[in-house]
Amino acid sequence: MLTVNNQFPGPEIRVKQGDSVSVTVVNQGNYGVTIHWHGVRQPRNPWTDGPMNITQCPIPPNTSFIQNITFTTEEGTLWWHAHSDWSRATVHGAIIIEPAKGTLFGLPQNTPSHTIVLSSWYNGDVMEIGKIADTYTGQGSIDSDASTINGLIGHYKTCAPGHQESIYNISVTKDTTYLLHIVNAVMNQNMFLSIAHHNLTVVGMDGAAVKHINTNYIMISPGNTMDALLTANKDPSLYYVAATSFVNIGRSTGFDNSTATALLKYDGDYSEPAYPAFPHDTLPQYNDTQAATKFTTRLRGNVKQSVPQDFKVRYYITTTVTPNRCHNKSCEGADKIFTATFNNISFITHQISILQAYYENKRKDIFDPNFPTYPPFYFNFTMEDTVPAFLNAAPNGTRVIMVKHNDVVEIVLQGTSLGTEDHPIHLHGHSFFVIGRGHGNFDPDNDPMFYNLDDPPLLNTVTLPKRGWAAIRFQADNPVKDGDSDESKMLAPPHYMPPCSAE
Repeated sequence: MLTVNNQFPGPEIRVKQGDSVSVTVVNQGNYGVTIHWHGVRQPRNPWTDGPMNITQCPIPPNTSFIQNITFTTEEGTLWWHAHSDWSRATVHGAIIIEPAKGTLFGLPQNTPSHTIVLSSWYNGDVMEIGKIADTYTGQGSIDSDASTINGLIGHYKTCAPGHQESIYNISVTKDTTYLLHIVNAVMNQNMFLSIAHHNLTVVGMDGAAVKHINTNYIMISPGNTMDALLTANKDPSLYYVAATSFVNIGRSTGFDNSTATALLKYDGDYSEPAYPAFPHDTLPQYNDTQAATKFTTRLRGNVKQSVPQDFKVRYYITTTVTPNRCHNKSCEGADKIFTATFNNISFITHQISILQAYYENKRKDIFDPNFPTYPPFYFNFTMEDTVPAFLNAAPNGTRVIMVKHNDVVEIVLQGTSLGTEDHPIHLHGHSFFVIGRGHGNFDPDNDPMFYNLDDPPLLNTVTLPKRGWAAIRFQADNPVKDGDSDESKMLAPPHYMPPCSAE
């Protein structure tokens, strides 16, 4: 498996607000790779943001690339990960950002902390598994064999007959409060997490403060991060920390339904129980949509940044996952593959990054700046028996959304029955306010009346329900190529960028 510094998860990075960090990525693997700094705004410097063929091309094997990362207003937990095909499954780690002054979220000085990274485990080379899924079978994804907590599966799942899996221990001292830094690095699965007989208080999410949520479980989506307080106020013993999938697709198979476990282990002398307490009563079932909805609707922002009360432009974007023809004969064993679409367009990458094409004024040859503002076809998006047959063959294209600097943008994301599951949507270079969510089809006449424009959470990733919608709003304030001042103008590319001829 491909790892960073022989660690799974990879090394944790700790910084302060305002720090500029230089990271040299040395690729000793067999595939091209990129690294993305998930949730870091990267003002003026999108060149090392990391999405493959969007801001840079992959770093070829046996070469290196220096990435400069600038931290500004982010606070708490974020993460870094590969942004090149399936390598994200094993190449990732946490980022902990402390404020330039004071303490994280105003907590007492020297509050102890633990980091929990949820990941996917595959019995094999994830890049080869991904290649089989993408180009031979055409199915697009393969279920992981297990989930892990800090790289270990725990006691409730085994990947080899007769083998006792190792478990991660989280050491605590009675009557001490800890700050947990939680990352969901699972490939594409919402996760429930609960600790037997203990409550959590969520204080941050996606690098920003939230109004405190006292809860006995959390639901965290892939790509999201959370900061939560845990007080070790029970009798000294062993208590299971358990994480399991939440799947909003109305079926009990076709996904990784394993349970990853760790042990909350109190310090001191006591007789360890043969069977530690498990959160049977507080860990929701895999299909508990009510529990997932209850948790997400409790999220409220607690940031000083003002919420835009109006918008300059609105996009209404539908998402689908449908069989599609192979582009440039890229499929080796299947006539069609499953591809994702926005507004019925399947994105095509080129052998030049989109950012480079934009910066060098090559956009006409590489991308079309006229991404559709609305879906090309309207139907009952969330009912399977109303799906037009012709939508199963989406056109391929490279369309982009062009907005003016500092415009306030609203995007309404609409899930459809042409998909397999809930899906995370992440915005690079910005955080956004999640001003509305709902089930069914978005109603442009009535749903905006119920937007939360007072205290919506400020996130960088939102989960779009398969049969629901989410509305986000943000200011497009990251510097652009032709800014009026240095503060509003993006930097020129570094002297060396990975060559775009490498796969």
